Amino acid sequence: MFAGEDHGDLTARIVPQFVGSILDKLVDLTLAVAAFLDRENGSSASTLFVTKKQSESDVQVILDEGHRLFGENRVQEAMGKWPRLREQYGDTALALIGPLQRNKIRDAVKLFDRIESLDRLSLATALAQYRDDHGIALPEMYIQVNVGREAQKSGVDPEALLQFHRSCEMELGLEISGLMAIPPAAEDPRSYFRTLANHAMELGVPNISMGMSGDFETAITCGSTQVRLGTVIFGELKK
Repeated sequence: MFAGEDHGDLTARIVPQFVGSILDKLVDLTLAVAAFLDRENGSSASTLFVTKKQSESDVQVILDEGHRLFGENRVQEAMGKWPRLREQYGDTALALIGPLQRNKIRDAVKLFDRIESLDRLSLATALAQYRDDHGIALPEMYIQVNVGREAQKSGVDPEALLQFHRSCEMELGLEISGLMAIPPAAEDPRSYFRTLANHAMELGVPNISMGMSGDFETAITCGSTQVRLGTVIFGELKK
């Protein structure tokens, strides 16, 4: 169990408390995650560091330690930061984990290796059309699932997921390789994580992106193949 977590109340979503510089936190977090995975008898999950609103210098601290998987929430912000960083760190993989508007498809396809927020048929259709018009390969695609059916969140409702997945693959020729979700903040995430893992198994997709700074241990025990961490390293975002 990480310092700062109380597994007796999983709805609390308490972020583990690592202290010191970004580098100090990174070292401690890496060791803690490795120890946790070892206790979970061979469970494995990659770590995606979310660099929304972080400076290039702070991101470089993590890059210089050899980490190469990152996520951004907004295309425009990523365009202002990552082209320069990728010139220096060419083997970096970058995922879009926030909403994608159709007028940003060109930039997103150019910059990102993976889009984890495919959430509606109009976007899927526009991506397929862009691919066909330009004769290019699209980034890897994950469907975002609104596991809590929350009106304020993007994502495909669970009951519509099967048909949406079929439309993407069979009608539009998109290859879906994963699912992504964010469970309701005020509820125990375990049932939502298990639901997403079950959907991934039913659809035959190998990748499950779930779990953030306050609940990633729980996500891993429920089958996550990738956790998305930001606050635990960079601290709370300033309003």
